[in-house]
Amino acid sequence: MSRILLAIDAFSPLDQLLPAAILLASRQHAELLAVFSQDNSLIRSAALLCTQEIGANSAIRYPVSSTSIEKRVQRIADGMRQRLSTAADRQQIPWGFQQCFSSISQITTETDAEIVIPGWSVSPWVGPESLHRTSRRTSTNPVILVIDDGLPCSAHVIEVARGLAGASGKLQLIILGLHAAFKSGSDRQRMSAHVRKGEIRIPVASMGQLIRQLQLLCPTLTLVGREQLAATDNQIHKALRSIKCPLALLGRMH
Repeated sequence: MSRILLAIDAFSPLDQLLPAAILLASRQHAELLAVFSQDNSLIRSAALLCTQEIGANSAIRYPVSSTSIEKRVQRIADGMRQRLSTAADRQQIPWGFQQCFSSISQITTETDAEIVIPGWSVSPWVGPESLHRTSRRTSTNPVILVIDDGLPCSAHVIEVARGLAGASGKLQLIILGLHAAFKSGSDRQRMSAHVRKGEIRIPVASMGQLIRQLQLLCPTLTLVGREQLAATDNQIHKALRSIKCPLALLGRMH
């Protein structure tokens, strides 16, 4: 059985990530494994004598300790595990939950899972009192987004996205076509011919336009091939991280 890995921490927007992960696992008939990254830097900083907690609403300062922060982070991890359990069991999806001290970036890079969903942190310096509140963000739109940069793996990513959109029956597939991939008019016609009924292709001329489209669309899920990230010197990766989009990284074609 294939495996989908959900890499999260205490700040991850689980409200957006979990539905996307469940959708992928259900469609791909895969096991869903969540790996929770415990932020040791936050716990160590609480041990400093100068560290205090400031109330988000009252601005009152409170004493804080590494033990209390560790307990709060563990409570968040336990809550995320319970939410995963409920959602996965409802869809009869095999699942697992692990905790580690590696960062989300390390987990994402080192795994051999076929699909990885990285749950980017909102901020590593948000006070522990606000851990739950900061994980929430603007609700997403019923859109699956694919970035087509003309690489061979783009076709594979588009086919996976079409399967997800068709299986859900509620998600609109939008393809962002990077102009840099269209080297001639004939290439443009060939790429456009791949668009099927009900799909939308939006031309994008730069990374700046890509970010603006991501902000505007706020998709339920963005699918990107690992080869696409490597080919653009991680420019797409940085753009997606800056928007905090629910993102799935697809492995190489076999």
